Amino acid sequence: LESITSGELLNIFWLIDELGEREKIEELLRLAEEKREPSFFAPEIFKRKSDASEYVISEFKRIYLSKNVDDRSIKEILLKIYEASGWNDQDLDRLEQLTVEEFYKLFKSDEWRGEDLQKCISQCLRMAETSSPEPILSKISENATLALKKIAKEHNSAINRIRVRRLGVDID
Repeated sequence: LESITSGELLNIFWLIDELGEREKIEELLRLAEEKREPSFFAPEIFKRKSDASEYVISEFKRIYLSKNVDDRSIKEILLKIYEASGWNDQDLDRLEQLTVEEFYKLFKSDEWRGEDLQKCISQCLRMAETSSPEPILSKISENATLALKKIAKEHNSAINRIRVRRLGVDID
């Protein structure tokens, strides 16, 4: 396992999966996880390999994420995305994990004020506006939108309704 590439291992997994021997894939994955660096399991490989099974893709992703602990805050991730006008798979993986309630708490926290908050919210809302949004982008944008609608509907908060509408969110 030390001398083969990720692509070669994916081809082996594809063949084993086609033969109906999934338990052998699990065994090889455990060995690879012990012996290989996190970059070996990087999600970018799947952009080149369309014949990998969903199971293998999810296992590579699980291993990659478990070996690459991302300790950046959500605010740091969103500001980086805003400033770079782009994101990577690790950014999206972290944002996809946020629930509507977590976005709500994030947008309401005292840590977020002013221009940084505006940048991060607008970035979340724009994710689904790409020419061909992936489901993960739509999910992130939808959760952020639902959190903003919740903020707009809070009792006695006409100012929040106005703020959310100015972001282009239909709250009715």
